[in-house]
Amino acid sequence: MLYIYYAKSFIREYKKCTDETKATAKEKEKIFCINPFDNTLQTHKLKGHLLDLWSFRLTYKLRIIFQFRNNNEVIFIHIGNHDIYE
Repeated sequence: MLYIYYAKSFIREYKKCTDETKATAKEKEKIFCINPFDNTLQTHKLKGHLLDLWSFRLTYKLRIIFQFRNNNEVIFIHIGNHDIYE
């Protein structure tokens, strides 16, 4: 079982999301809990100043940035479009 924690930044950004985005995020989170590397998520390691972080795809434009804490814990840090990479 994978446990997900939410950073304050993620919670703040999530509250600003549309209902449609929130529904998509919940659906993808269920998949993520079963297998964080499911092909539909397109999970990948980030580079540059985000080197220790990972990202997965919600939609064509939306992503969640997260960090593995250990084998069964992750923290969701950001949700949003590609601007979250900056």
